[in-house]
Amino acid sequence: MTMKAQEDPSALVRQGVALYDVGKYEESLTVLERARAIWPSSTTILYEISLSRFQLNDWDGVIRLADSIIVRQDINNADAYGVKAAALLRQGKVEESTNTLIDGISITGGDYKLFFNLGVNFINQNKANDAEICFLNAIQIKPTHANSYLLLAKLNQSTNPIKSLLAACQFLLLEPNSEQSKSAFLIINQILTSAPMYQPVNDVSKVAIDSNYVAVNHVLDSLVQINLHSGITMDIGVFENQLKEIVRVSAELMIYDEDDVWRGYLIPFYTDIFKDVYGEVFCNYIAQSQWKESVYWLEIHREELTKFGQFLKGEEDKK
Repeated sequence: MTMKAQEDPSALVRQGVALYDVGKYEESLTVLERARAIWPSSTTILYEISLSRFQLNDWDGVIRLADSIIVRQDINNADAYGVKAAALLRQGKVEESTNTLIDGISITGGDYKLFFNLGVNFINQNKANDAEICFLNAIQIKPTHANSYLLLAKLNQSTNPIKSLLAACQFLLLEPNSEQSKSAFLIINQILTSAPMYQPVNDVSKVAIDSNYVAVNHVLDSLVQINLHSGITMDIGVFENQLKEIVRVSAELMIYDEDDVWRGYLIPFYTDIFKDVYGEVFCNYIAQSQWKESVYWLEIHREELTKFGQFLKGEEDKK
């Protein structure tokens, strides 16, 4: 009792999290269990313990801890539903994992991480349209959730290339140099340099063709065909010119819809970028993982980059 009274549970949690962050999961668990012995009702401590147990493949232990958090109905509820669903998925219980995420969304009123994880589950169940809805909900809650944009780009690449292209660009604006940046630019490169890859709409692993984007997709197809016949090689200059043209045509042909991420946000946003002469800095910024010359361009155009950052801050303040 004397030892417990002398220890600060918050300090123990910080120590446990630090050990977790460097991959020392057994040591982290030992420290966090000491914190729980002092403060057994803390759902934050219970959640941190569940993360360590997850890394140690103790799926049943994770589920028990998550359930003990969920019954308390406090601020850690959403995270508890998320880690429980992940543990169920590792046990091969896909339907149960999906239902847990749906329950979590219903109980918490919506959480971007729960929507995102539910979308991933739906992809694994070949329910592409349901997955897209989940990622759109995640973005509505957290507009800067980069991974939702990336998976929207992947889902739409075959059937709605314009939507895929713009979503991939947005991911790269948020994460220009992450581990996934190259895969995001690969999507862009394939769309701008390859023949159309339209898939049947009855393929449940692909989202259905969005009729609102048919005309714009045809313009994109024509642009790609011209490039293919001309033997144009993709570089930063070609990329900038193509993206600027695609954004211009999209703005002309599309009807604004505030409930549509693309027509209500991305297309108007990119239109403002090119209209306000930030197109060059924008394209170089999102192409850092693709071309070294883009990195060099940004280094010698720091003033333009700073102004672009101020522009983005102004756009954020409008929301």
